Order: sequence, then C-alpha cells, then structure tokens
Amino acid sequence: TVYVRAYEERMDLLRAVIVGAAGTPYHDGLFFFDICLPQEYPHTPP
Repeated sequence: TVYVRAYEERMDLLRAVIVGAAGTPYHDGLFFFDICLPQEYPHTPP
C-alpha cells in the first residue's frame, strides 16, 4: 500500500509512505519518503 500526502501551504512538498506487504520480511514496516518538486515542475520534469 502506498499513501501520498501534500502539504496545504507547500504544494512543492509531498510525503509518501509505503507499507510493507504481508508475507515478506517488511510486513507492517513503514517506509517514509519526502519529495521536493522543483519550481519548474510540471513544465519541466523533476
């Protein structure tokens, strides 16, 4: 499962969380990723 949230005041910042799959060593593990998009996005790729 993957969840993504954006900050209301900073649309250039995102946080993604991946939940480890059942039956794997990562079961119920939470993996957080902070994503910062450049000012030029979406006009140019990140």
